[in-house]
Parts: sequence; C-alpha cells; structure tokens
Amino acid sequence: MGNEQTGKLKRVRTGSQIAWRLDWTFKGRAESRGHSAIFPKLDPVLQQIDAPEGAAFDVLFTFKTGNIDRIWLADQTIAEKEQQRLAANEAAAGRPFAQPDNWKPPALKPHFHNPYNFIPTPDGQPSSNNGLGHRAPVGHHAYHPGHYSGRIGVKLTVVTPLIVCDAARGRRNGHGHLTVDVLTDRKEPVIPITSFKGVLRSAYEAITCSRMGVFRGHNEKLGRRMAAGEGLAMVPARIGDDGTSVEFWMGTATPHNSNEWDKARPEMGNNNRWRIPGGTMYAAWLPAYDRYAPPNAHGPNPDPHRCRYPDGPPDKREPKHGDPVVCWLRKVAKGAIFSYWRVEEIRHGHDTSKLSANAPETLRGGGHAYVDGVKPIKAIGYVCRTGQNFSRKHDERVFFVPAPGQNFTVTAPFVDASLHPPFDAIAKNWSRLVADYREVAEDTRKRREKNGTPPQAYLGKDPGKTAFSRHIYEDDATNLRPGSLCYALVGRDGKVKDLYPVMIARELADYPPEEALPANVRPARTIDELSPADRVFGWVNQDGGAKRNRNMVRGQLRIDSLKFEGHPANAPITKFDGEGLPLAILSTPKPQQARFYLAADRAGTPQANARSADETFYKGKAEAKSLRGRKVFPHHRHTTAAAGYWDGRAAIANPAAPVTHNDKTYYREFVRQRVPGEPTKWRDDQNRSIKGWIERDSTFTATIDVINLASAELGALLWLLNLPDGHYLRMGFGKPLGFGSVRVELTSVDLADGEAIRADYDSLYEKPKSACSAETAPAASQVEAVQLQPLYASVTESVASHGPVGAFKRDLSALFRGKLKFDDIAVVKAFLAAAKGFEDERPVHYPRASHHQPVTPPVPPHPEGKNYEWFVENVAQENKKDNKPEGPRLALPPLWDEIGLPYLYHKE
Repeated sequence: MGNEQTGKLKRVRTGSQIAWRLDWTFKGRAESRGHSAIFPKLDPVLQQIDAPEGAAFDVLFTFKTGNIDRIWLADQTIAEKEQQRLAANEAAAGRPFAQPDNWKPPALKPHFHNPYNFIPTPDGQPSSNNGLGHRAPVGHHAYHPGHYSGRIGVKLTVVTPLIVCDAARGRRNGHGHLTVDVLTDRKEPVIPITSFKGVLRSAYEAITCSRMGVFRGHNEKLGRRMAAGEGLAMVPARIGDDGTSVEFWMGTATPHNSNEWDKARPEMGNNNRWRIPGGTMYAAWLPAYDRYAPPNAHGPNPDPHRCRYPDGPPDKREPKHGDPVVCWLRKVAKGAIFSYWRVEEIRHGHDTSKLSANAPETLRGGGHAYVDGVKPIKAIGYVCRTGQNFSRKHDERVFFVPAPGQNFTVTAPFVDASLHPPFDAIAKNWSRLVADYREVAEDTRKRREKNGTPPQAYLGKDPGKTAFSRHIYEDDATNLRPGSLCYALVGRDGKVKDLYPVMIARELADYPPEEALPANVRPARTIDELSPADRVFGWVNQDGGAKRNRNMVRGQLRIDSLKFEGHPANAPITKFDGEGLPLAILSTPKPQQARFYLAADRAGTPQANARSADETFYKGKAEAKSLRGRKVFPHHRHTTAAAGYWDGRAAIANPAAPVTHNDKTYYREFVRQRVPGEPTKWRDDQNRSIKGWIERDSTFTATIDVINLASAELGALLWLLNLPDGHYLRMGFGKPLGFGSVRVELTSVDLADGEAIRADYDSLYEKPKSACSAETAPAASQVEAVQLQPLYASVTESVASHGPVGAFKRDLSALFRGKLKFDDIAVVKAFLAAAKGFEDERPVHYPRASHHQPVTPPVPPHPEGKNYEWFVENVAQENKKDNKPEGPRLALPPLWDEIGLPYLYHKE
C-alpha cells in the first residue's frame, strides 16, 4: 500500500482505564504513541473491537506530515471476522440514520433554482425488526399472514407536457441531430409500463431509505482542475530509460543529492502560496505560438518568430514532443515577478557541437527583458510540447540541465526513488487521470472529428475551443513508458505526490464516488441484504454473484395495465410541423462538481459555502463525507400558471421571447436559442428535436397487482400513490427542462391480509383444510371467483394514519430512533419539496452567468449554452489587476430548504 510501517497495538491499563498503545521500532529505537494520539486514526474495526487488557495485534500504519495518519490490522482475516461480528450486532440492533445538520445560506440574493437536486441517502442501519429493514422477501409461494395482496387502481394526469419518444423511429440529419416523434398506438399516446414502474421504484427507493437498485460506473476516481497556483509546485520530470525511474530535470537548479533537493524544490511561502527558490522557472521556454492570431481550424497558430531547427525540410523543422535537443538559453525576467531561461537556438540530438559558437538574441520585448550580467548557457534536454491549450499560451517547454563543460556542478537529472510513491502506484494513477481527461473531452472530440477538425486546432479562447493537450488524443500518452515527459507535484513535506501531463493539470480524487455512498444505500449483494424497494420491485445482483447463490428476485409488484383514457379537448397530442421543436441542450451529470454532488457529512448536509477546493472535493477519508443523495428533478411550478409558457409553436417561432406571470418574466427554458449567424447550431448533435408531445390534462389509468407486501411496504406505496394535492411525480424525457410532471391518484384499493385470503380459500371446503384431498379441492373456476375481503372500505380510509400507511410512517421515524416526526424527516421534506416545486416561483434552469454589470435578473439563456461560465465564476480567484473579486464558492442548497442560486457576472 505504499510507505506503511509495522507495529504492535496493545491494550494496556492507564490508571483505572484500559486503553490502546502503539509500539514500533524506528532505526533501532523504540517508539510509542498513547491512546489519545492514535484512537482517531484507528480503522473502525479496531475502534470497536472487544479486546481485554494485555491483548496485542500486529498492525500497519502510515504517517502524513509527521503524524500518524491511519492504523489497520495486518491480518485481514481477523479484521473480516470482526467486521462480520459487528455487522451481525448492528443488523440486530440497528444504527440510527443520520439527519442533516442546519445549513447556513449565503448572503447573496438568489435568482433561480437549479433543475436538479438531491434527496438525502443518510448513513444508518435498520434494525432487524423494522418493517423497512434489510431482509429476504417472503416469496410468492403462499399468501402470508401479516402481508397484503390484491389490486390497486390509479389515475395519471399529465400536468406539464410529457415526452415519450418513439426512439425506434428517430432519425438523424447530416449534423448528427436526432429528431423523434411521440410514441403512439392507433394514434393514441402510449406510456410504457416499464417507464411508470421505473418512476415508482425511484420514488419508492427515496421515501423508504432503500438501497439503490443500480449504481454502476462510479468506481473510478474523478479528476478536477487544480488551482493555477499549484502549477508552481510542479517539477519537470521524465521517466528513465529503464521504464520505472523518475528523473527530475530542474534546469540550473537541478540538485545533486537530497539536501540540495530540499533547497531547490518548490516550497510553500508565508502567504500560503507556492514559490520556487530563486524565482527562476525550472523548464526553459520555447517560443511557439502567436496568441493574437485569429482562430485556426487546421491547427495551432504558429508564431512566425518561433524557435525551430535551423536545417532540414520545412515540414521537419518543428521541434516535436519528446525530441532530444541541445539549446542555447538566455535568462529572461518577466518584470519583477519571475525569471526563466529562454531557448534562443535549438538543435536535434544531444551533441552540443551542433550549436552555433555564440548564442543569438531573439527576444522582442512584451514586458520581458534579458537579465543583465547573466551569460547564456548551453543545455541538453527534451522538448515538452503539449499544444496551444489555453488562450494566452505562447511558449512550449524544454526540460533541461546545463550541458557539461560550463560552470555547473550538476549536468544530469536527479533521481531519488525515496521522494515519490512506488512506480506502480504512480503509473496506475497516471492511466486513470488520462482516462478522466479523455472522458471529460469525449463529446467535444467527437464533434471535432465529425467536422474534420484536428485536435491540435485552436478555434478560440473558450473552453472546448482551444487545442487539446496531446495526452487527450495521442496513443503513447495513456501509460507512462520510457521517455515519458511529465510534471511532478511536490507536497508541503517535500515529497512528490504524483505525476501529471501538464503544469496546471487535473488531479485525481482520493477516492471514487462509490466509496462516498453509505453502505446501507449501495446495491444489495445477497438476498439477505434486500431493502424494501428490492423486495417490492425486484432485484438483480449487479456483480453477478456466485453461481451457487440466488442472484435475482422477482418483485412483488406488477403493473397489469396502463392505458390512455382521454383528453378534455380530445387533443392529447400536440404535433409540430417541419423539423419539429429543437429542445435546449441537456447537461450531462458532472459529479466532479463536488460543491453540488458531495455532502459535508454522512447525512447529506450540503457543504458550507466559501470553502476551499480541497475541503469540498473527494479528498481525505471517504467515510467523512457522502454523496448528496438521489438525484431528482423538482417540478417547475411556475410553468403551470404562466400563460403561454408551454406554447411550443410560439417557442419555435421566437425562442428568445419571454412570457410574464404575476409581473415576473420567464424564458421558455425548454427550447434551444438560435445562435446568430450560425443556423446549423439550432439543431446539431448537442440537442434533439421533438415532433410532438403528450398534452397537459391527458389522463391514463393503471392497475397495480401486489402480493405479500408487509404492512410498512404497502403503506409506503399507498402514501406515494396518494400525495397531497399539487404534488407530482416526474417521468419521460427532458425533466430538467420542465417536462413530465404527472399527477398520480388512487382510484381503487382491493387488498387483503394473507390470513383473510386463507380464510376465504378455506371457506370453499366442506372439510377442514388439513383433511382436504385432491378430489375435494375446488375447481379453478371456483378459485377465480373468490372475493378477497378488502382491507379498507374506501380509498380515504386506506391512507389514514392507522394501518399500513401508519406503519410506514412509524417505521421510517424509527430509523431515526423515533426522534423525528414523519413530516420533519429530511428525506420526506426533500421528496415533497421536489414533488411540489418551489413556492417562490423563481425560474428553474441550469446555472448561467450574466455578461452585464450590475447583474439584473432574469438572465436570458445563452445561445450556445455556456453554463460553464457560472461555474468558472463561482470558484474564480481574486484578480486585483482586473478588479475581479473572488468567487463566492457556492454549494447547491438543500432541497428541503431550497433558497435558490444567484446569477454571477462573467466578462466575455
């Protein structure tokens, strides 16, 4: 696991108490730490292990910045047995579910609501006797006493237009734009049964604190962009020819030994900013690009005065990434800020005799000047060429050391394996980081490839338009190999933390999102771990499981039918002529936006505002934080009252035209805005068009059959199917844009307890059941004619506080040790808030920035969907030169107290 050490963890008496003590040997000297210093660092198993005085365990432990960071059992078989014991005790007694803490809102005035939020998935463990606990289902082989079976009728009413796509008949145009029509059968709209069942399951999982049925693709560490200041903590590095050593090429500061390393490496200054001792950049600057040139669809913008090889064919004179080179360098100062070595002449290979007798002078000003009194030097090194990957870039880099024969004691790179983690760990992180880069850039890369635009092309300064860094598209960059050029990030302790492909890089999290999901919410692995939603709706083991185990369970709920009933005006479908209605761009999930996706604790409390990037990212220990919860899309309440908002034909005719309601102005967030002068961008591969939608007030009916639902399981379903007036479930496509709010109401309940069903069957026999033979059994027609005794006389009684609904409420409250009333539980409050929508009637849309000061709401949608501008400004660093304040670093507010977010100013 890295640099772990071995030790002995002992139970010793300290006064009247039994406590832990850690003993180990370091360089022949006995060391120890007492209980208070080590207990917080013990793995949870060790913290809870039941050990008497004198007990001792072999352990492994690590240090971080001079302090013990973690202690765990060396023998994992002991740990596993103890985990099993603890799990068994916890399963019987349960562990209280966590309720989120109070959250302090920011001082900024909110203007809009984000289209998605989260219902908490609190950490906890249901007790074995709780109706919402984790256990195997009773099965379908018999009607069980205390479990209910029967039929439930429901009515669905469309409240905001519903998009159910006929995907099989969709078509794409030459720009990759998909157009789909409404799914119909005999000209009537259709809602697939599977769609409705999926909606019910998602909602049921949320309100019962069940496990997630599916949670795939979240087992890899995410990346995020480092703060720009972290670039000063980077040291140029190269993987040695042996394929495992790390060479440090630190220019004229290259050390000879570890003592010199400590003097030459980056260090954290008193102002909490990184600095390079002496102020001279480690790598030489290689003039390459004209940053003032217009966009170039064919490649980067080369500087006509760039430094190239002086001989050879014109197409072979550009220094390439990884080329071995010799150079003439001159020292240049950038005002009083820093200095660097500038490449004045470059030749391929490591033969310094190829260089001219004297160094040229090619500097052309621009705030840079040669340092007086410093002679030019010859250098050997390698070209590091990453591309024109940001707007102000004008130079590439040469990793170098002074050439022999000059007044320098070091003329070779520095190598010290003790400075960095094991190479295998570095290589693994590198591959994952490059994969993360490529995942983030995948959509933009595909669009460029489709347009025939090379990845090196510089199309503009905005994100996605600059050239791609080479590691995003070059095959040789996916893995570290002999000769790979990279940057080593140095930590405060002087050790190298990891290797990166560029100076201001993305960095990996300490753990993947999967590890931040509480164990009680992760998909079940065995039948005994099934939560209420698994038992009711069915379960399939995500991991496959062992062949000898049962790895799937048929659900105890089946939707028997779902049919269209009608529309008040006999117009259930609105059709759009021509190419249809172009929908606004839907953002892809971005869990790396940890201020929105990651909670501050295990209960789902949003992170505090104005926290640093490290504090809010997937850093530290996974068990200290958790994911915010289940992603939901709150109802767009304001759209149901604003006249003309859902006029699709008007939206096509004039997408930018607003509508008004109660003196408030709203934009039709569902339609894509036109990009002036670029008509093809209205319909491209970033969005899709629809030929129609299911109109509001259309009604459908469904019949739900259930078998052997426990009281609390049934109560949760009945509660969900009979929400208060003005509360809706969401289904179909385009929920972030406001589509698919549907009112679900109970119309009939015909349910009976298993004991009642058995009594009805027994009444068919003349003899007691135990004496019944095959000859005296009732005919099939008689069995079908059995009328089950209804559990309730009416729908109204079925949702009263007694009976199954009451059992559900009591058991849910019991998960929180009964300290909370049902309506005060954050899970319930969040669910109802999403179902009802926001009472302040602020617009609901993805975050976006204003290009005008002062910011005046509402801010219209950006024609090119530049939502990223808001996120850039949210974490912006203060720039006094441009009079730019620090970003507010806002987190997504809690759904149960959603106050909204402010528009932020972004200078174009």
